[in-house]
Amino acid sequence: MLPWFPTFMLLMHLFFPIVRIPGPGGTAPSGGGGGPVFVNSVCGGGSTSSSQAFTSAVDMTVNGGASVILIGTSTYSANGPSNAPGDGTNTYTEVSHPGWSTSTQGQWQWWYKESPTVTSSMVFSTPSLTISFPELCVIGFGGTITGGGDSAVTQGTNVNATTLTIPSGTPGHNAEVIVAGISISAAATMAINGSFTGLKEVNYNLGTAFGAAIAYWIQTTATASGPQWSGPGVSQQMAGGQVGWRSQ
Repeated sequence: MLPWFPTFMLLMHLFFPIVRIPGPGGTAPSGGGGGPVFVNSVCGGGSTSSSQAFTSAVDMTVNGGASVILIGTSTYSANGPSNAPGDGTNTYTEVSHPGWSTSTQGQWQWWYKESPTVTSSMVFSTPSLTISFPELCVIGFGGTITGGGDSAVTQGTNVNATTLTIPSGTPGHNAEVIVAGISISAAATMAINGSFTGLKEVNYNLGTAFGAAIAYWIQTTATASGPQWSGPGVSQQMAGGQVGWRSQ
């Protein structure tokens, strides 16, 4: 070996570092994890009908696309639990209706679809003529979030007050996403405490729809969650709940 060769190779490594060439997909893999990623959300209600609610079109293909879609429905409790909402393509399964109570005016129910077919212009709706005064909030998450709902987090309650605190639940896994929702029987600008973010709401509409709101918290380490909703200046009928979805 020539005496200058090792020095030459060291200089080549310093000034011309090795570059990893992407594979057929065109992008080299990143070093990030596969936990939940927020994709998009939307809320919608009835404007002229007290029996059906629609959202505006929402793109569920951004940020890699939704691998789970969660829907919260807000309805008048006297008519019983809602049938499943839909988007014209996917079939949704009920998680729970923890806010349900015949003693209050409103109820809140959760629905989900894992590995959904998604498009850039999805419209969600409640079924017609099966419920009264409906509104719905929809939220999608991507990543390897295919582990199913976490019953340890799924909690709900209802009150006639100015605030609603959801009973605390602790996720059974790290890196879960917690989604909180609420139904309210009056016009109000809602707020939620703690680490929740991305609040989306649709307001109460007299004679056509209850109010509804939704927010989420993507956790790193499993942490107890029992958020408080606030907004109305005087006591109102409110029903709400939270649901946890875990990644694998």
